[in-house]
Amino acid sequence: MSNKQVKIGITGGIGSGKSIVCRIFEVIGAPVYYADDRAKQLITESSVIRTQITDSFGESSFVHGEYNRPYIASLVFSNPEKLALLNSILHPAVAKDFKDWILKNTYAPYIVKEAALIFDGPNSTGLDRVYVVTAPEKVRIERVRSRDQQRSIHQIEAIISHQMLEEEMIKLSTGLIDNSGVHMLIPQILSIHQSLVKFH
Repeated sequence: MSNKQVKIGITGGIGSGKSIVCRIFEVIGAPVYYADDRAKQLITESSVIRTQITDSFGESSFVHGEYNRPYIASLVFSNPEKLALLNSILHPAVAKDFKDWILKNTYAPYIVKEAALIFDGPNSTGLDRVYVVTAPEKVRIERVRSRDQQRSIHQIEAIISHQMLEEEMIKLSTGLIDNSGVHMLIPQILSIHQSLVKFH
């Protein structure tokens, strides 16, 4: 019997259903850290981060005190150097925030970290298992279009083309969660849950 808390990561491409999977984990009692959401909050909360972003990307980074996400996205989307610069600001802040969050959730047999960039840089540090949420590209595109009708198919395909290939994620992962609609989602998550609490 082990009391070591297991840290698992949930990742996948846009439209794969990472958030749905993590909501189910929350329902069955697992604490979930949403890295991308926390990054957005930290940009708003931290004057240090705001200053670093403004110094790096200009005064247009914030409009009336609000983070100008479309402007930043337009700068980093097709520019690896600028994306790396943005990540060098956000990744350390999110990593520290995640460590602080873990200390508040030591009671749980396992915790879940949801992030799009699990395998990129320091986001992968300290995780015991990583599961990739998978779905065919056509299904993912339709999901994104249904939730964000302002995005065209071309824009969604461009985002997908800039993300790590699903096949590459799977090679680096502990296992996968099939969210194609062919297999039921909840039994897959319950199976992972049971394997994590069995020997705790």
